[in-house]
Amino acid sequence: MEAFAVRLGLKVKLQCRAQPQLCTFLKGWWQPLAAGGVGWFPLPSQVVKLGKVMRHPRLFSEEKDVVDGVLKAAWAIAQSMPTIPWDYPILGPFLAMLKRNGRETRSVLSASEDGWYKPSCTGLPIDRAFVMDSIQCRYGLEVEDIQGVESMMDEVRALPVFLNHIAFERLMITDYS
Repeated sequence: MEAFAVRLGLKVKLQCRAQPQLCTFLKGWWQPLAAGGVGWFPLPSQVVKLGKVMRHPRLFSEEKDVVDGVLKAAWAIAQSMPTIPWDYPILGPFLAMLKRNGRETRSVLSASEDGWYKPSCTGLPIDRAFVMDSIQCRYGLEVEDIQGVESMMDEVRALPVFLNHIAFERLMITDYS
């Protein structure tokens, strides 16, 4: 498979895993749904990418106000992934924090790099306990780490904010190094 991909000019990162829920595809993985079956979800490490914008915040504000731009960008980012369940560990609470503290806008931001397409999940309820186990296994985090970073996000009442937690470091090291 890798040789064929190379002939097409593609680079394949292939790792065999004994547990299917730890296999990734398009920066996502398959996790169990509460009602049975599985669904594709973005990896929780999306928070590392979604937590920043590459354009000056003023560009998101009609008044060219930095704080207004931050708030509108936050809301637009949260809206860019509408099918992520709020209880999806780490990523769900992050998006909820952005939406709760952001400011509604007509701006549309895409979580994809090219702005026109991104994979999306079903939006169906997840099996949170199973996903928590998968996150612990993939990232070497403890339940307390996951709950701690989620609590930190839940306590945010204003943006912009700088969040520092070991969970973000583990997500970044595992998926982006």
